[in-house]
Amino acid sequence: MFTFFIENSLESFLSIYLRETLDFSSTMGGTAIGTFHIASLAGLLVSTFLIVKLKENKVLLCCGVVAFIGLLTLIVIPAPLLTTLGLFLIGFSLAPITPIAFSIASKISNERRSEAVSIVTIFGYTAFLFAPLTVGILGDIFSLRVAFVLLILCSILIIMLSLFIYKRKKLEGE
Repeated sequence: MFTFFIENSLESFLSIYLRETLDFSSTMGGTAIGTFHIASLAGLLVSTFLIVKLKENKVLLCCGVVAFIGLLTLIVIPAPLLTTLGLFLIGFSLAPITPIAFSIASKISNERRSEAVSIVTIFGYTAFLFAPLTVGILGDIFSLRVAFVLLILCSILIIMLSLFIYKRKKLEGE
């Protein structure tokens, strides 16, 4: 859910943020956005290997932390190279989260498996729909930089949920 929110907020407002808030040139803005998408692909490709080595819950936690660092870099440091690095971190770390969330939901008891996956889907797409509206309103009232703080809060919630899942799995003996 929080990943959908972050990703659609960035899809909707990143080019405006880079051009108007950070005063990037078209070339630098395009490079930064391209870096975000290439990093997303790389994150998906590498995540399978990481999940096999580290397990889903540890990868989920690491992804949340790296997304937090990337979002913080995007918002706090307006230097083009560091902003692009932040976008790389965001794209790389967010890419595996949704597949992991579906995987975790599908491992719930056999009787409730389809319900769990449906709930994850509903929450995810609801966040996907409301992200541009929420960020847009906050951006109009305050600024896009202030609105993007909401994305940092979403990454913190990803970290908190991953810690909850990690502790729960540890108690279950997995």
